[in-house]
Amino acid sequence: MRKIFQAQLTFDDQEFLQAGKFFTKDEELEKISRVLDDSPEILERACQDLTAGLKNAGNNGMSVEQVLRCAVLYQMKDYSYRELQMRINSDYNYRKFTRFYSKPVPDFTNLAKAVGSIKPQTYEALNDLLVLYAKDKGLEDGSKVRSDGAVVQTDIHHPTDSSLLWDSVRVLDRIMNGCRTEYTELQFEYHDRTRVAKKRSYEITMAKGKGASKKRKKAYRNLLKTSEEVLAMARACRDELDSMRVSAGWDINMGALIDELDHYIPLAEKVIDQCRRRVFEGEEVPAHEKVVSIFEEHTDIIMRGKTQSPTEFGHKVVISTGASGIVTQYKVCEGNPSDGDMVGEILDKHVSIFGDAPDAFAGDRRFYSKANEELAGSAPYNIEYISIPKPGRRSPERKEFERAKWFKTLQRFRAGIEGILSALLRALGLGRCLWSGFRSFRSYVGLSVFAFNLRKIASLL
Repeated sequence: MRKIFQAQLTFDDQEFLQAGKFFTKDEELEKISRVLDDSPEILERACQDLTAGLKNAGNNGMSVEQVLRCAVLYQMKDYSYRELQMRINSDYNYRKFTRFYSKPVPDFTNLAKAVGSIKPQTYEALNDLLVLYAKDKGLEDGSKVRSDGAVVQTDIHHPTDSSLLWDSVRVLDRIMNGCRTEYTELQFEYHDRTRVAKKRSYEITMAKGKGASKKRKKAYRNLLKTSEEVLAMARACRDELDSMRVSAGWDINMGALIDELDHYIPLAEKVIDQCRRRVFEGEEVPAHEKVVSIFEEHTDIIMRGKTQSPTEFGHKVVISTGASGIVTQYKVCEGNPSDGDMVGEILDKHVSIFGDAPDAFAGDRRFYSKANEELAGSAPYNIEYISIPKPGRRSPERKEFERAKWFKTLQRFRAGIEGILSALLRALGLGRCLWSGFRSFRSYVGLSVFAFNLRKIASLL
């Protein structure tokens, strides 16, 4: 059973709080705690995810309040769950902030499971509630909006054809070994190919000097042959498991192994196909057809024309902020959509939160199009000041327009979002998402924005 919050303090909890005079207060956490206390609707919204499937009986687990506060602390301090559990256990301010007081702190696996159960849509709703709180407190009026995008990396190694083939071989071999250990009656032909695949992958990576291209092609040919052999064995293993399931009845372990094979066999097929097309047929495989990781297959290939990072692997995240620096909205994108395609969506979301369109909108040149300027300047938005520089050649009239004082002022205002993105990427974990799966990726981004907004609002109060 999970309650929204622990309403009653024990005598031990009261003694714990009285001991606070012997410790130095963490002023930032105290302010954030007051913001959360002032917003009970945040707990009520998170409660829907954290109590789903739980019975209204049995021993009390972590409250919704404790889980949400642990999630904020996890993201703000950049701890692992194991370290988070240890820190809360030993630090007075952390115990007080997370509302555990004198109670035992749950195991780090339980913390991870509880925090991970909050859905990405819930984090979007929680951030909307925080923005409304800032609006009610007079911290953000929504009169000015600036937008920009960044790429949040997924937790993958740099993809090459050889490394992806090696990943496919070793994972399928591992699953087949598990099948043979669990079900000794399996009779499919099996040979362990992990060692030879690793050797061929290493040869491809280390090929240098004269004749390196021929050496790589030869090694690729051998690696592809090995990969296809392993793929054929995996298909045979899957078919035998399916036959056993039909004849012997349902087995939960067998079902899990079949699900794993069903997941990785199609990915291995794609990896083999794209390697053959690229290396031996010289074909340029389109980005939307490529697999850059068999573990985080949702990863997008992002090319934004930046010299220091021409190709990035992850997902584009577009954020918008007001004059206060509070992130008023964010979106995790699939694929590599143009920033300019999102202007209408950004303005619609702004209207839904603040009830009216902003007086001014600022973006960089990636947001520019004549259609976007007309869209923002006409009904229902009727934005008076639209500051988006035009890329490429500009007419004398356009140059004169962009030299206007208000236009330059808004561009200086727009530049401030770079610092906000930097804080999110470097201080709040958005440089690289360590959570697995696209759903968890979106939740991770939402938690980062939520923690950033809490910290920002607390500093403004």
